[in-house]
Amino acid sequence: MAFYLKKAVLDRGKSIRHAEIDLLSGLNVVIGKNGSGKTNFLNFLTTAISSNFHVLEGEFSELIFANNGVDFSMRVTKEIAIHSSGVASFPSPIVNKELIINGKSFNPQRNSEYLDVLEQNKSVFFDNYIQYGVPEKFLLFKDPYSFSIDYQEKQSTNLSNLYSSIPNQLSSATIILNSLFISLTKLTERPKEKNISEILNKIQSKFITPIESNLRLITNIEEVRISPNLNFYYEHNAKLIINNLFFEYKIDDNWLPYSSLSDGTRRVLYLVFETQIMSFVKAGVQEMMIDEIPNKDIFKPEGILIFIEEPELGLHPHQLHKLMEFLKEQSESKQIILTTHSPQVLDILGPDELERIIICEYDHEKGTQLRHMTEEEMERARNYMKKMYLSDFWRFTDFNEK
Repeated sequence: MAFYLKKAVLDRGKSIRHAEIDLLSGLNVVIGKNGSGKTNFLNFLTTAISSNFHVLEGEFSELIFANNGVDFSMRVTKEIAIHSSGVASFPSPIVNKELIINGKSFNPQRNSEYLDVLEQNKSVFFDNYIQYGVPEKFLLFKDPYSFSIDYQEKQSTNLSNLYSSIPNQLSSATIILNSLFISLTKLTERPKEKNISEILNKIQSKFITPIESNLRLITNIEEVRISPNLNFYYEHNAKLIINNLFFEYKIDDNWLPYSSLSDGTRRVLYLVFETQIMSFVKAGVQEMMIDEIPNKDIFKPEGILIFIEEPELGLHPHQLHKLMEFLKEQSESKQIILTTHSPQVLDILGPDELERIIICEYDHEKGTQLRHMTEEEMERARNYMKKMYLSDFWRFTDFNEK
């Protein structure tokens, strides 16, 4: 893999006082007991690499990325500024980012500058943080969405407000909605029912159908479709209103709403879509569109980073193993960093992959600490794996009793 997060140094963030860890391309599994600081680690990492200049779950971080054989670093610090309104004073966090690429230092002051520096230096990467459970507002998958398009201005206030109000602008829902919007506004004439149906069919085949095979392997979902209950109309001949856009799920030959899915199925649906849809982004904006666009290299990312919090929660052991097979396959084209407290997650790793394990421990003096297995520990685990599972080594020996 040409691009990946190679090393993280994190200082002063909740349970983390000082922690540093080397990471590998592909799959990285952070395992630790409850309360060891696994979630703090992910939150710190994801806020540090984010283009959001107002949030950082700590005070300092230095991240080193490998990019086609050349390393570059990102230093992120948080300061607290005191602002006065004339009546009262209040603290406000200020996040500063320094990018060091090819020996040059850059200090972007806002989101657009940050992305411009990465693009100019061919260092653009996309990331997705898949947290525990499913989002409370799970657009398209659970919650129907309606929006309007002003054909005179070629814009949608609804979508603009949506993108600015959600933390993850590269979710499955936003990618699909953005593709729908661009496809509709590219038409030279006001779209008719036939045009809209054709576009929706292309979106179905582009983004949804390729993911269904993995859903069938892990869940009882046979197919996913855009609900035929969608409707549209024109307001004042200039504004297209699209109502009731959402997905339905085929189980046992019956089309069902999201509310009929089990909690475990909902979780897998979320994990699989949010992980696999990033493959369409990997090739750049061209792959996010359903038709040709002039510039195929717009914001083409060098790499994809996926962060996953405890994928095992709510899943049957057999279902978890199938999910881990899926994630390992996906990690061939993306870097995946996941946290877990379940030893069964480790069973996806072979004897020659133990360096992919990161042990998270809490030390009362040092706070959250991250480390790899020692050579002695790996050799002991390999010998155990000749007859038993790696998860058994974790659970039934004295290895994890520190």
